Amino acid sequence: MDSLLKMTATISRATAGAADSWGQPGETWATVATTKCLVQHISAKEMMSFGESVVSSHKVWLPYGTSVMNRDRVVVSGDTYEVIWVEDNVGGQAHHTMAMLKLVETS
Repeated sequence: MDSLLKMTATISRATAGAADSWGQPGETWATVATTKCLVQHISAKEMMSFGESVVSSHKVWLPYGTSVMNRDRVVVSGDTYEVIWVEDNVGGQAHHTMAMLKLVETS
């Protein structure tokens, strides 16, 4: 599997930031990992995430044990994705981690 991971992903996670001018809590994004990956476009797939229906448009494969969680951002080749679902240990053999993504910004 590692030989297929020819792209580079930067994974960022939201952390609490300073409140905005209206007193609403802010977010900042901190990089938690930079790793090799493979991103694949898929047919739109509707899923439930945080009690909402969302559409996934891409999958990402990462090395097993990569720190990635729902709501993280993944940037690959200038495109930004939001993680909507993670499956760690796909295949049960400590093989790889797979996540479903939603494209949120394209380069």
